[in-house]
Amino acid sequence: MKITTLNIYNYKNLSIELNNSSSIIALIGNNGSGKSNILEAISTIFFHLYNKKEKDIPFNFKLQYIFGGNQNVLIEKKNSTINFKVEEKHYADIQQFLPKQIVALYSGEENRLWLKSYQPLYMAYISNINKSETTGLGDYSIVPKMLYINKFYWHISLLCLLLSDAPDTKKFCKETLGINKINSIKFDFKTSNYANYSDSAVKSFINLIDQKSDYTISELKKIISESPYSLDIVFKYLYLAYTPDKKKMLENITIKYNDENLDIEDFSEGEKKMLLIKAALEYAGLEDSLFLLDEPDAHIHLSNKIQIKNVFTEYLDTRQVILTTHSPTFTDTLEDESLYMLNTGKLVASKKQEILENVSGEFWNKFQQNSFIASKKPIILLVEGKHDKEHITNAFVALKDDFKTLDFEIFKLNTETNIQPFLRGLYESEFDDTKIYIGLFDREAKILNDFKNPKNYAKIEGKDYYKIIESDKPNTNYFVTALPELEDKKCDCSIEMMYDYSKWEEAYQKAVQNTIGKTSNKSIKTFSEDVLNDAKNIMSVNSKSFNKADFKNFKALFELIAEIQNYRNGLMKKPKEGEPIKVEKIVEPAQQNDFVEIYTKRRGTVLTAQFYSDTTKTILQSGSIIANDVVPSFTANEKTDRNKLKKKYCEFMDDKWIVKTPIEFASPSGAIKFGVGSNINGWKYWLIKGTDKTLETIRLS
Repeated sequence: MKITTLNIYNYKNLSIELNNSSSIIALIGNNGSGKSNILEAISTIFFHLYNKKEKDIPFNFKLQYIFGGNQNVLIEKKNSTINFKVEEKHYADIQQFLPKQIVALYSGEENRLWLKSYQPLYMAYISNINKSETTGLGDYSIVPKMLYINKFYWHISLLCLLLSDAPDTKKFCKETLGINKINSIKFDFKTSNYANYSDSAVKSFINLIDQKSDYTISELKKIISESPYSLDIVFKYLYLAYTPDKKKMLENITIKYNDENLDIEDFSEGEKKMLLIKAALEYAGLEDSLFLLDEPDAHIHLSNKIQIKNVFTEYLDTRQVILTTHSPTFTDTLEDESLYMLNTGKLVASKKQEILENVSGEFWNKFQQNSFIASKKPIILLVEGKHDKEHITNAFVALKDDFKTLDFEIFKLNTETNIQPFLRGLYESEFDDTKIYIGLFDREAKILNDFKNPKNYAKIEGKDYYKIIESDKPNTNYFVTALPELEDKKCDCSIEMMYDYSKWEEAYQKAVQNTIGKTSNKSIKTFSEDVLNDAKNIMSVNSKSFNKADFKNFKALFELIAEIQNYRNGLMKKPKEGEPIKVEKIVEPAQQNDFVEIYTKRRGTVLTAQFYSDTTKTILQSGSIIANDVVPSFTANEKTDRNKLKKKYCEFMDDKWIVKTPIEFASPSGAIKFGVGSNINGWKYWLIKGTDKTLETIRLS
């Protein structure tokens, strides 16, 4: 199955016309952009189609897709009229050409979509589970047409993956999930509910495995291999037996693995998400199925996000994947033709790099953090939002011949309130005193008044810029200013006011025209906000083709930046001749020989340490890769303490935190807690190098 056209009109904030040639449709955008609304709209469409209530679909749409390898299917609704066509031939009933399965995989706690589109089909299926058509093992109708998979199906997904002998699945379990051996599998059956399923195929399967509660993996594989059930059937029957809230035949599955006797709760959130994705693609949907994945990269370690794309690859010939994300790292792994940028419910034509910048979200995320740290520019300009960055960039391209000695890089912080705290944090941490950092604000009365606050800023006599207030060390690097004042504009000025009014009027008129026919059920306030945002977007795009003369007012801005640079250079003083230069010394731990080398790879880490049995001192070694995140049970103080150690002893490289200087801890538990970001017992989870024994064996010996 492959969707080629997807047009949706007036569903919530959506008004999109999407033409596609890829097996992956990636809907990119920040929160509120409308990407999740598209998944809801698609689910709503197929929920009504499967129920033969297509005229009840509450919005207009056009959907085209390739089905069965080469059949072109068209479904279109205009008001009360709906048309079905297959290869240009009209059909009264489209059931045989609908996707074999719709599989939704969701990340968060929100269950609105489940209640609205998936639960009704599921409950209707359960109520009719004794009908003959539900018992055919080879028929895709053995499960509801729409399956909803979330965190409650971790254990079912893991079990089916472990039962597989497919080389790629075994590799996935070992390398991605870190499973080396299975110790036991325990089922908690709820026999009192068996009567609810009568003599259905699901009950027959449960009766087959309900011979005992505890199994080895080989015992369970033998039972399955000698039965008529393939693993995709096993997955679906486990799904059916487990899902009903008060009628489930299967209460839980507990899988213990590795020497530490771990269970599924020991996986990181990212590992749990990866096993859900893998199992859903492998077992939940057949060929000609549609997968709707809401932020499949959520909680997944940056270095593992590319693995999501790799998991998709082998299934894409016969399945359509539609996913949402606002992760720049994950977006960067996808092909250009798969990417669709959304903003306020509309598609925005953007190149991949523009999309990456747009979805960088809050400034200090991993994507922009790497760019910020890696910048070689002598001046860093911090602006309020993306439009400021786009206009200043376009203006500098047009005027750079007039400012040949000026060189800077721009980073957006998404709101004016982030600029001063960010500059203060850089100053207090002595981040990099070789660069000049300038916070640039819109020229507004409240901003100019705030500059006069002596708690935050120091006035520079005769200048239109200020320094971040000094504390216990001189400030020669951190400044703030506002857009330069223009003779004909004494009002509050945003970046758009740097042009002649005619440019704004042109963009605003176009934005108003775009609303024609799309204003139903909108308040005047909402309508006005939509027009304003659209006008800003239009003007930003238009500025790419403005003439040099259109940017004339930006000359004052670049002159101001150059003036700040000259002022700063005048503040710099060379050390007096013979004056010593202070260098902070890094003290290596004392060399001792009575230690044991230990290691762990829990939660995606690669940790090595030296354990001293006489004192229990444990020294985490240089080169260790620690966990980027921490488990939810970490307290705020624990996070703060860990971040201090990370900042002091570790370095962020290639999306990983790497220990650059050995760190000494009083106990093995303290060391492993810091390294893996989890409150676990170091005696039980550190392994002695060269063996599979835990550190606890030393304590007990």
